[in-house]
Amino acid sequence: SRVVPRLLYCCPIWRPLYLKDMKLLQSVQNRFIRAIALRCNVSRSAITIPLVSELFDDADTRSLPS
Repeated sequence: SRVVPRLLYCCPIWRPLYLKDMKLLQSVQNRFIRAIALRCNVSRSAITIPLVSELFDDADTRSLPS
């Protein structure tokens, strides 16, 4: 719960423009989820975290003026 707020802080300004950069962030998230699943002895599918791109999209829509 500490990583996501830091990831989304000012994301409309620094959000990655290139697909390769977004894939790099997603791979970091996947490695983290895999490590947590192994450490907690649960299946990978039991841990549900939105994709990085979905987090950015959600944060972008919340930051738009009404």
